[in-house]
Amino acid sequence: KALVVPLLAGWTVLQAPVAQLDPAWAVVLPADSWRRYMYIPCSRDEPPRSEYWAPGSETIGPLEIALSLALQRALDEKLKGRAARPASSDYYRQYVGIRVSGRPVIYINGFHRSHVERSAPESVESWRTQVVNVCDGGAFYFGAEYDPATGHVTNIRFNGAG
Repeated sequence: KALVVPLLAGWTVLQAPVAQLDPAWAVVLPADSWRRYMYIPCSRDEPPRSEYWAPGSETIGPLEIALSLALQRALDEKLKGRAARPASSDYYRQYVGIRVSGRPVIYINGFHRSHVERSAPESVESWRTQVVNVCDGGAFYFGAEYDPATGHVTNIRFNGAG
């Protein structure tokens, strides 16, 4: 599907197609998973947490549409000049509802499909129940925030090194 972006005076521009994210590659993790994780981030800044909330499918659908475009833009910018770049559709996602300054936000923990493909057979599905926390890894791992009130993905932060 191509993305149509509105411009001033009613003009629009047709941008290159942005691949849709695979819904089977996303999960909303329970707050308990994140409470343990918040003490061990090592490669990128994490948002402050005060309390958790449970986002539903009515919020995740619009998030995934916004994330597809925002992540592709961030990847293109970070990896500018490189011939081979991953697509936003190459990433698995873990979501958790947090409150930032009292506002409900969904924190996104993303990791490239190669992380799952390289997993041992007995742990290939562990990403569905345990936070994926990798130090370094560059553009293969990212964190971001989605504001359901505005529909925007912000603060996309890739891991260090890589």
